Amino acid sequence: MGREEALNRARCQLSVLKVRMGSVVSVQLLLSQPAWLGTHWIGGRQWLCAGCDDGECPGCIGQCSRLVGFAGVAVHVGSRVVPMLLELSSQSWAQLELLSHMDSMDVVPGLVFEASRRRSRGSLRCEPVKMSPVVPELASFDQARLVNAVAVLYRLPLLAVGEDPDGWFLRVRPTLKRQLAAAAGALSGAT
Repeated sequence: MGREEALNRARCQLSVLKVRMGSVVSVQLLLSQPAWLGTHWIGGRQWLCAGCDDGECPGCIGQCSRLVGFAGVAVHVGSRVVPMLLELSSQSWAQLELLSHMDSMDVVPGLVFEASRRRSRGSLRCEPVKMSPVVPELASFDQARLVNAVAVLYRLPLLAVGEDPDGWFLRVRPTLKRQLAAAAGALSGAT
């Protein structure tokens, strides 16, 4: 990896917000939809699914993928507002949508909600609080920034200039298949 590519990946990296059991974290939505991706747990680690439509995903052999959403959110850390990734299930997202609509709010950038977890392995609870303008330095957060953050998280190539997320996924599928095959092979070799 060249110096310029490493710097670009570092600029795209976002931390994943961890919501611990018993804590409540106030976050602000930066996009109206998460990036939805299938995942597998292999060897104690989460890997992105290479897609099962052709039957060639090494992770889908023996287990189904689990749908996970990665939402771009803003979090107050001290006096700064920091963009982060929030991993959530489709159930958690549906709860946020339902409660928002019941409170006459739309699930759009600027929605502030509280994320909490009742049990250590329990699903994330997302409860809307209010609408608030997104801070100017994060107003340009877009789908490309979200996809690139997920790409860095999973050690995948970044979006190419002019490439849409669907095109990116098709381009990285061979990489995903290699990663999953290596992980499954390492796991079977360890037993």
